[in-house]
Amino acid sequence: MLIDSILFNILLRFRVVHSIPGRLRIHIPKASKIPAEWKPAEADLDFFRQINGIHDVSFSYVTGNALIHYDPSIITEEEILSTFKGISKLLIQHRQEIKGISAQRSPEDTRLYLIRLVQNQLWPESPTRKDGPS
Repeated sequence: MLIDSILFNILLRFRVVHSIPGRLRIHIPKASKIPAEWKPAEADLDFFRQINGIHDVSFSYVTGNALIHYDPSIITEEEILSTFKGISKLLIQHRQEIKGISAQRSPEDTRLYLIRLVQNQLWPESPTRKDGPS
């Protein structure tokens, strides 16, 4: 299965299933069709946890749901959804580049490239950098 169909026909069509302040459940249709080599490891979700106000993110490939626990006094549901939509737009903007990379590199290399692309969008400067730009 090509990354093109995975990212742009499955992952980008999320919807809110349930929401209460501090807890947001998002459904990603057909998540069970994501091949094993494309499924992010738990550690790959860490960049979402680094968003100020988000405490935890978990994902189930069985249900296709992402569960986000957050502090509503720091970040709103709308801001979280805006971040997800921003990631979707980023992937669409880089669609041809992603398609080319996935055709030339291993699934693991491509997956890591996508993670870095999203991390760079969320934090243009490394979130682990403590002393500012070098």
